[in-house]
Amino acid sequence: VNITFQESAGILELGYKNFRSWLDYDRMNLVVAVQPRRPSFEKIGEAKLREVFPSTLREGVRIYRFRDSDMFQGVVNSSLNGLEHYGVDPRANATVLIFENSGSWVEDTQDLTLELLPEALKKLPDMWRMSAT
Repeated sequence: VNITFQESAGILELGYKNFRSWLDYDRMNLVVAVQPRRPSFEKIGEAKLREVFPSTLREGVRIYRFRDSDMFQGVVNSSLNGLEHYGVDPRANATVLIFENSGSWVEDTQDLTLELLPEALKKLPDMWRMSAT
């Protein structure tokens, strides 16, 4: 059986209980770390993610179609303990991280932002990689 597409409810809310296991999943993941009481993600972030990762609305649920090579998308509270290790400033409106696996990620506060996300993802192959080792 050759499955071309899978469907998902899309943007996953990440937290203490699921962040680490989500990173260990064997695929690239895009994480947006946001301050919980700031409207920046609702106004800008979700629209930008929809621009990059097209979706459809089905019975009130936004459905994302993805291939095995596509990134999963998640949102996490920027004050989650340990995120500073990945370059997240809990005072920033939003920080975008791309995890290639649990030990390698891309973080760039100048070029990898919500506002520049579509253009930034095109430049991803040339961006610096960070490593836990």
